Amino acid sequence: MTDGQTVSQKYASFIPMTRVPYKIIETLALSESPIAENLWKLLKYTTVDTLSQPNLTFDEKMALVWTPEKVTSTVTQADFNVFLKPLVADSLNTDYSQTQLRIFRYKTTARSQYESILLYEFDVIVNEATSLVYNENYEMVEKTDLMEAYLIELLNMLDLGVGINYLRFDRLQGGQCESIQNINNSKSLYGRSFLLALRYYDSSLGGGTCG
Repeated sequence: MTDGQTVSQKYASFIPMTRVPYKIIETLALSESPIAENLWKLLKYTTVDTLSQPNLTFDEKMALVWTPEKVTSTVTQADFNVFLKPLVADSLNTDYSQTQLRIFRYKTTARSQYESILLYEFDVIVNEATSLVYNENYEMVEKTDLMEAYLIELLNMLDLGVGINYLRFDRLQGGQCESIQNINNSKSLYGRSFLLALRYYDSSLGGGTCG
């Protein structure tokens, strides 16, 4: 984009968009909500009484998040629980492997040169051997159901400071938000995916409307 361009020649910058998955994790890790604390416990622990376990510290939460420099000759991707990407090498290959949360941009739909709808996918994956837990009422529930409900509760209508609107689990801003049980290896693991939409607008360009 150069100074000599007219409004009609300018297009939105998507560089801020790349921050969204990390901002989501940061928000979840910093939250002191009981729901957020329970979500992190569901990610770390694999027992049926997971919600009775101690809350994680911020450092313990971030230690669950994979980044390339954490991998060594003895530490693999399968040792982490949260990923900001869709694919994970050699993951969940034993009956008691950990629960995983994967967050990544699934789709971008341009509405104008200034505005787009961003769809973010959340994959929650568990091993069938550790797929049931007690909820707050000591009722046995399916783990991915509970984790998805927690995530939507925490993230729906959340302002991440990117774009001009909130993450939303609805179709009001053009996002095809839905939840589906669509992940499995027909043997030991399964999971569900759901989508949250974010209306993205580059107001620095001028010449458009955000109403």
